[in-house]
Amino acid sequence: MNEETTLDNLEELTELALRPHWAIGLAEGYMQRGAQLCTRDGRRMGNAVVAGFETRGEKTFAVAVTDVGTVMRLNQGELAECFHEPKWLMDVVSHAGVQRARIAGETLP
Repeated sequence: MNEETTLDNLEELTELALRPHWAIGLAEGYMQRGAQLCTRDGRRMGNAVVAGFETRGEKTFAVAVTDVGTVMRLNQGELAECFHEPKWLMDVVSHAGVQRARIAGETLP
């Protein structure tokens, strides 16, 4: 093992080696464009992606779009309640739900 290799970057390298074909990088939390959101309860809502952000007053909301194109505006606490901590980033433009939402006339950031 290289002297400059630390446990942290070894873990990151391992994750990148196991990266799914659709992933474009590692997520650093919920409030990141492209964060892939895996639902905690599939009966309540499906998986989603963070498509962008909107600010209302002093509050910032993530615009999350499900795989079927449902658009939700959620704060960080609501994201954590509904979805597991994201591991991966995905390309927002090619996400099927984002494309469906745009076809349906949704305005996304």
